[in-house]
Amino acid sequence: MPDHEGQQLGNYRLVRSLGQGGFAHVYLGEHIHLRTLAAVKVLDTRMSGSDESLQFRHEARVIADLHHPNIVRVLDFSVIDNTPFLVMEYAPNGTLAKRHPRGIPLPPVVVVSYVKQVAAALQYAHTQKRLIHLDVKPANMLIGSNDEILLSDFGIALTAISSRSQAIENILGTLPYMSPEHLNGKPSLASDQYSLGVVAYEWLCGSPPFQGSHSALFAQHSFAPPPSLQSRMPGIPSSVDQVVLRALAKQPQQRFPSVQDFADALEEAVLQALQAPGAMGVGHAGITRPSPSSTTQQVPPRIGPSPFVVGSPAHTGTPFGQTEQVSEPVVTPLPNTGAPEHPLVLQERVLIRQAQTLVQGYELRKTDLQRRQREEEQVAYQARQSAMSQADQAIEEVRQIYAQTRSELSASGWNWWAKARIFTPPPEEPARSLDAAIQVATCHTTAAAASDRVSAFLRRYARPGVLFTWMLRLAAVVAVIFGLLLLWASGS
Repeated sequence: MPDHEGQQLGNYRLVRSLGQGGFAHVYLGEHIHLRTLAAVKVLDTRMSGSDESLQFRHEARVIADLHHPNIVRVLDFSVIDNTPFLVMEYAPNGTLAKRHPRGIPLPPVVVVSYVKQVAAALQYAHTQKRLIHLDVKPANMLIGSNDEILLSDFGIALTAISSRSQAIENILGTLPYMSPEHLNGKPSLASDQYSLGVVAYEWLCGSPPFQGSHSALFAQHSFAPPPSLQSRMPGIPSSVDQVVLRALAKQPQQRFPSVQDFADALEEAVLQALQAPGAMGVGHAGITRPSPSSTTQQVPPRIGPSPFVVGSPAHTGTPFGQTEQVSEPVVTPLPNTGAPEHPLVLQERVLIRQAQTLVQGYELRKTDLQRRQREEEQVAYQARQSAMSQADQAIEEVRQIYAQTRSELSASGWNWWAKARIFTPPPEEPARSLDAAIQVATCHTTAAAASDRVSAFLRRYARPGVLFTWMLRLAAVVAVIFGLLLLWASGS
């Protein structure tokens, strides 16, 4: 795929690349007049005729007609030099796939928040526009400027591959998140619910239910039951596990009637788990119980045939899968045990519990830090004491060597040498630091070397030294006598 960075498409200059998928390359675009930023998706295809161009424009109009706070808005689209591109709302905070890498489970309350926003976008597309997304995954969930979730890529990739394959519905999508009927070329509204169930499963335990090669994923999605969440995360409540596993049922009719029902059931399961003392840990605040008036909702009846897929093989908006029966999205009222509580009261209780847990965790971490600090100080103190003890012992040994050397020099008649500073005397005070201990050790080595030299000197010159001393004494006596004689002679 050619690199369009630095080029201009329509009124937008492509500043830099934001990412690349299997069918398109997304750039950060700047409007040449307004200086506003947008995401420009350049499709990896070239229109070979007017029919394909008309097909792309029809699909782009359908997608641009999606107006929902949780759907990325399409601002413009065009075909320039046979290259189709779409200009979309720019989400500066990246995607949920980058914010939450695979392998790190999320708190159920966070999962509920994300699922409800994505489900609201899908429910709008299903009921108002009768569109199937077909590629629900974290990488297509953008994070807006206010941390709201924006669902992107509604059928955009279809055009990019329409000229390459006759079995479009068998290719579009991401295999780890595709439903069994989608893999068999018969997607339905429930296919998006299955994909969102896979995403919720991955968020709750850190990994999707099925992994492996393409053939292994195809077989697992089609025939293997998904492992329970509790088998991977024992702390997950069974009610939450059952809700997610129902969304992952192999048969579409066994799933929830609508994707909104799935999101509501998941929220209710997490809420019930929060109400159970000690059932779930910290980090689950922010879930409110639906009010009695909001537990049911009226869904506009479907008009006309079963839903169609944007960019289907006919590319005319004709019904897709005529023999498929799609159930009406009727929301079952949530069970309500006991007197209903106001959502704010319940939320306040959860927040207080979370705050208490946070304070306890802070106190535990503070105590542990203080304990580690005391242990480190004790180790350092013991090291200093050991160094001081060794330094005191070394000083005493140096003093003994010094005294012994002086004694040997005096006994051998070398008093002058004994009084001389043949080496630096030892310090009078014990060492008070590790550096002083090193200095004392050096002094000890120097004193021992000096003592060895003195001993060798005495072994060689001990006797001559004594004789020389007596000769000096005799000479001094003779000089005194001679001086007295001179004085006597001069006086007479």
